[in-house]
Amino acid sequence: MSLPSVAIVVIQRERYSPTMACLSRLMSATRYPFHLIYVDGNSPQPTHQYLQRMAKRHLNIKLIRLERHLRVNEARNFALAMLPKVDYVVFLGNDVLVEPGWLEQLISCAEKKQADVVTPLILEGGNHGPAQQIHIAGLKIGLTQKANGRQQLSQSQLLNRQPVPKHPLHRKGVDGVEAHCFLIRTAILKAITFDPLVDEPFSYIDLSLQLKEQERRVLLEPAAQVTFLNPRLDPSFIPTDLALYQFRWSDRSLRETMRYLERKWNLCPHRSGLDGVCRWAIANRQLPLKRATTAPWRFLLKGSQLNLCPEWLRGGLELHLQRRPIQLST
Repeated sequence: MSLPSVAIVVIQRERYSPTMACLSRLMSATRYPFHLIYVDGNSPQPTHQYLQRMAKRHLNIKLIRLERHLRVNEARNFALAMLPKVDYVVFLGNDVLVEPGWLEQLISCAEKKQADVVTPLILEGGNHGPAQQIHIAGLKIGLTQKANGRQQLSQSQLLNRQPVPKHPLHRKGVDGVEAHCFLIRTAILKAITFDPLVDEPFSYIDLSLQLKEQERRVLLEPAAQVTFLNPRLDPSFIPTDLALYQFRWSDRSLRETMRYLERKWNLCPHRSGLDGVCRWAIANRQLPLKRATTAPWRFLLKGSQLNLCPEWLRGGLELHLQRRPIQLST
């Protein structure tokens, strides 16, 4: 009996610098046979050259290169257009390190439990040393009908920032998945849309709402573990990351995607449940600026994250600080 076939799609989430660590670990720690598609959107020369060397060295790697930054769902759709005939697809961020046995556990769970989607236990930490804590153990998400006919989103990341468990967690059903890493059955891809108008940090919300609406079977498999290299914990943030980082978390992209999702899912304007995600993304965008400036400027940056702060004022503050020398990593 042949093994179920799988393709792994790696996309650039917010930085280029973790790429080498991600692919090196993926190739060394994964024993299960797989096809790999890497979608490269305008990476700097060192990263691009590394990807070309990897593609020449490993016949199972296919490299897609575009000379511009890509929205995450746009990148996923480029990969799906070149997908070989497989039973499963894993979507993986280039800032994720996999652990031995991760893929076998995801596929085993999907096969034994007839799951449509399986998420591993996602830990978080830096590029060196063990994971520091849990990033997410699946997602709880839902829509509540309001009196005006609109809906309000509620969501929570299960076990977020909890200590790494000393004892194994149990497999269980969840409402949705984070975009860092998940396995999906190829047979349901025709019913699922990776909407090209949706970018981070909202892509997992749109996907999870689709899965919940279609009553898909989504499981957490904690025996499969990966580590997200969270920029709040990972010191390998370097200046060549800044262009992609600012593109991914720009105010314009956040505003456009949030308003689009409000229309798509009939969410209440200004009470959609997306505002907290947007504030998190702004704080995330400002991380390199906070690291490179003094306490008074950091205080102003924190204040600029409030809803009351006009976008033009926040943008002016960030632009002023970006003109200063930024030393992020040696």
